[in-house]
Amino acid sequence: MRTPARPLLLLLLLAGAAVGCGDKSVGGLDDTAAEGGGAGEGSDQVDADADGYPAAFDCEDDDPAIFPSAAELCNGIDDNCDGRADEGLPDIDADGTPDCLDEEACDGIDNDGDGLVDEDQSDADLDGTPDCADVEACDGIDNNGDGVVDEGFDNDGDGFTPCSDTLGEWDCDDDDDARSPDAREVAGDDIDNDCDLVIDPERWDGQTIVITEILNNPGYVRDSLGEWIELYNPGDVALYVNGLLIDTGTSSYRVEAEAPVVIEAGGYLVIGASTDIRENGGAEVDHAWSEVLLENEAGGVSVRFDGALRDEVLWDPTGGWILLDGASLSFDPSLLVDLAASDAANDPPEAWCAGTETLGRSLDLATPGQPNPPCPAVDRDGDGFLNDVDCDDRDIDVNPGAAEVAYDGVDNDCDPLSPDDDVDGDGAGIATDCDDNDSLRRPGNPEVPYDGVDNDCDAATPDDDLDGDGSLGAFDCDDNEPLNAPGFAEVCDGVDNDCDGMIDGDDPSLSSPC
Repeated sequence: MRTPARPLLLLLLLAGAAVGCGDKSVGGLDDTAAEGGGAGEGSDQVDADADGYPAAFDCEDDDPAIFPSAAELCNGIDDNCDGRADEGLPDIDADGTPDCLDEEACDGIDNDGDGLVDEDQSDADLDGTPDCADVEACDGIDNNGDGVVDEGFDNDGDGFTPCSDTLGEWDCDDDDDARSPDAREVAGDDIDNDCDLVIDPERWDGQTIVITEILNNPGYVRDSLGEWIELYNPGDVALYVNGLLIDTGTSSYRVEAEAPVVIEAGGYLVIGASTDIRENGGAEVDHAWSEVLLENEAGGVSVRFDGALRDEVLWDPTGGWILLDGASLSFDPSLLVDLAASDAANDPPEAWCAGTETLGRSLDLATPGQPNPPCPAVDRDGDGFLNDVDCDDRDIDVNPGAAEVAYDGVDNDCDPLSPDDDVDGDGAGIATDCDDNDSLRRPGNPEVPYDGVDNDCDAATPDDDLDGDGSLGAFDCDDNEPLNAPGFAEVCDGVDNDCDGMIDGDDPSLSSPC
């Protein structure tokens, strides 16, 4: 407890001494009352809280901590009995409440005097500025804490802003209300109408793209600058690769560009870490990815469009892949003809070899954006014949030493002169030849009468009924005359019409000679 100052008590004692020894009262009161007891109890001269000030001068005579000369504390109480509470204490924001009792308000002022401004206020975007003092930014966050995100940034009034990077929410052209996630894609207009990063997806119907070259370990520059992949379009339609997803298993990138990124029919497109030939080792890269790294050893890369896998290459040095520092993985161009039928042609390691041509001024060996040089001769199917003489080096049953198998549609012996569907060599294939083991029977041959054979492979051509009278040649006495045949009526014409061996004699109604 504080020790109260007692200047007033001293004044009263001095006054008592001046009255004289015979007068024991203070201020006209009995001295017993002045001491707080006896008959004077309850008087305004009583000091009930013993703080040295009687009730007449003490504004709170029940609390010894409150008296006229007490120090004012920050407690909302008039400690010194001057009719004011907490006067003279710091009040930085001048709101009439001392800092020690003030609450921090969102006003850019240190209201509570703790050296911090606007502490403990909500900060939705965590930028260090409380929402109440923040300004809304185009960032997909409610910066000012008003419950609305990115207000004021929908320039075309279509209900979407360019502030979000989430598909389905992002406005790809905030100056055109016809382009938004709610719009319909318009075929053939070369525009991403519905803001899904895909332009004219109908072009991809029945089409695909194939990975034909990969530089996964450049030797001239860092991987993060010099890596790239080459894509080939084996189809007959130019494709937009906007929205194409490149995935390595540990990293991925979606081709994001407002302008069309085109891979022409029969052409190449290179996508990599940098388009700057001064930093990427000299490669002509058409489009730059971000945050993608290719594995130097076992790894892979796939490309997907509109959710569908278009091609994938997986390499592993333990599986026969040749991986050299500073040399690309180069797909054998002799297999390009197979890509139109199946993109699986580039799956096996035998379809790839190391790049051999120097890339610009760098030391890397690669041909980005250009046809690959031929790979060295190999025996991919293990049939003993290298691919430079094997007409199908993926099929062990097809090679120059194999026997030709008739009618299988395959050049089994790699000799185009060996017949596959014209075994008798008469120039007619099995589809039209009625007997491919007899060269005298084929379409176009003359029909030989009465040999019992369909020589011209036309069932409608008569063989033993040349006159078409319905009587076979063995019974028809004249197979060149359709009016003479067994069962026909005899006519008086000097001819055996009914083929009974008699002329005009078997008709009793006829006179003889007729």
